Amino acid sequence: MNKPGSSGITGATKATVARSDGNTVVVTSAGSILRDTGVNSFDGFEIIAQTGNLTPAVIVPAASPFQSVQDLMNAAKCNPGSLRWAHNGRGGFQQVAGQSFLKRNGLQAQGVPFKGDDPTRAAVVGEQIDFAFVGIQQASWFENELLVLALVAPERDPIRDDVATLAELGFDRVVVSSPIAFFAPKGTDPTMISGM
Repeated sequence: MNKPGSSGITGATKATVARSDGNTVVVTSAGSILRDTGVNSFDGFEIIAQTGNLTPAVIVPAASPFQSVQDLMNAAKCNPGSLRWAHNGRGGFQQVAGQSFLKRNGLQAQGVPFKGDDPTRAAVVGEQIDFAFVGIQQASWFENELLVLALVAPERDPIRDDVATLAELGFDRVVVSSPIAFFAPKGTDPTMISGM
């Protein structure tokens, strides 16, 4: 059964009380269940495998006057605290990436938390905020509505290799990401896990 919500915490919470018979698997961003939520990926689960990595990107509305990271930084420096930026919730890796970028570059902007990546992206598309830090995958299928300015990663994304990293562009940043992993309830037979 699919149990979305709360950045994967809803499904992970359900899985912690599921039978460890090999029929329950959690696929989620491991970073979301490392926070203090009552669900812990190390204590509550058997780790099966990492299948990917969520990396944050800086995005703006397609019609934004900020068509580069430098444009964005110039505006933030000219009017400290006037720009509004979005993320998918306090303590999430996107918020940490965005806040770190601002701090490292001496910038001030108003943080606006949303409940998940989809509402964050919608706020960008709807031009309700000036920029956002979201997972790069959120840009797929929205190329006409938003512009990806840079990736917060040590190297380019293999799927979106047209997007330069902040490091390539010469901006200071902290690399923050969240692994996507498969988990099984604690106590699941290792032979079942190896066959998954």
